[in-house]
Amino acid sequence: MQVAKDAPCAGRMIERLKLEGARVISLMRNGPAKSIDGQTRIQPCDQVLEILEPGKEDKLRRVLLRD
Repeated sequence: MQVAKDAPCAGRMIERLKLEGARVISLMRNGPAKSIDGQTRIQPCDQVLEILEPGKEDKLRRVLLRD
């Protein structure tokens, strides 16, 4: 999923996102995939790879995309 320019998560650290039932496992920014940790800041246009529980797609879209 690509993070929208005006997404609620833009500029925030992964550990501060409310991703109950979902987990960001890597991201791509200007090239190859990067390992991440809780201190990684999500930036607009990042390509994010996540795993999530069934039924959590809408909640994740609200965090990574714009409202």
